Amino acid sequence: MTRALRVVPSLIGGGLTLWLLAVLLVRAANPVYLLTPDLVAIVVGAGLVGIAAAVASVAVGGIRVVLFGLLLAACMAWGYVLTFEGGLLLVAAAIVVAAVALSRVRRERGRTLVRAGVGAALAFSLSCLGVFALEGPAVDCSTNGPTVSVWWSGFASASGSAGESSPVNGVWSGWFTSGTTTYEYSCVGNHLASFHRAS
Repeated sequence: MTRALRVVPSLIGGGLTLWLLAVLLVRAANPVYLLTPDLVAIVVGAGLVGIAAAVASVAVGGIRVVLFGLLLAACMAWGYVLTFEGGLLLVAAAIVVAAVALSRVRRERGRTLVRAGVGAALAFSLSCLGVFALEGPAVDCSTNGPTVSVWWSGFASASGSAGESSPVNGVWSGWFTSGTTTYEYSCVGNHLASFHRAS
């Protein structure tokens, strides 16, 4: 495998990390995505870890071992996220495969673990950014009325109303609670007219 081909996975991983980080930072400026300062800190931290891991994967070499660590860690991370949709099978499979693989490593065990660890760091970074990127706006306006959706993989829960009464002059309004904060919103057709914390 030539040197150029070895850096391709690192470039892809680093590029994807930068893209997801940019998307999430742009969303952070829009309050309807509910990216609070503490969640932005998590996003930035995950992005920095992913970029560092992508750079380190070029330096440590052994791209196959890096990709192996990437795959196993991705299975662990998304297995946790999809716990109730069969995700535990992914977690179990990753643990078994990792145990078998480690038992067969004879020489350069430490170097192999470092390479696999770099891949794992990149996988967890991409998984963290991916979870946040998959979550859309808290309020989705449509001509049939607004829909409230807050998931955040356990960071917060949502409840409340989403335009239960008929619209007044074409304006739907409602509220919902995320964590301990209540938000109010109004929609005009497909357009989100207002969104703010309740006073």
